[in-house]
Amino acid sequence: MRIRHTLVGVAIVVGVCAAPALAGPLEEFPQPENKYEGRLANDPQTYFGFNTKHKSGKLIVRKVFVRSAFECADGKTSGYEQFPVPGRFTVNRRGAFEGTKRFRLAPPGSPTLPFVVNLSGQLGKRGKAAGEFSFRARPYLGPARARGRVLCKSGRVPWNAKRGAEVRPEQPRTE
Repeated sequence: MRIRHTLVGVAIVVGVCAAPALAGPLEEFPQPENKYEGRLANDPQTYFGFNTKHKSGKLIVRKVFVRSAFECADGKTSGYEQFPVPGRFTVNRRGAFEGTKRFRLAPPGSPTLPFVVNLSGQLGKRGKAAGEFSFRARPYLGPARARGRVLCKSGRVPWNAKRGAEVRPEQPRTE
């Protein structure tokens, strides 16, 4: 079953309905225009991007978009998921930011999915940034598996990004 991703304002509606097509093909990967772009754990199939903005005299990180690998507790489901992280993260005087965001995404024709994202990072010199990211979600995988909901998570993953970089996920290798 294929899942379509639709851009709605800043939010991207993401569906998680079946194990083989959790994130959809890479041709459907939205092309976000982020100031900082990079990868999670140097995996060429991932993406991590965000923008920064000065608001009320403070620097904030916003419009975070991620494509991350994940595994589910059922041991049968894994893949890549992509989604926006709503909200903002305030940057302190040393250039560090962190926070936890809890939100729900509603794929068309499916119930909303609860997501929890933990993000921390450091804006460095010469337009570089680095940090850690993790997410967990409980997608509906069908009535036959643990009452339909199974915990899926990425684990704690390091990320690196650079201002002005053009990063796109690569196609998975088939051998």
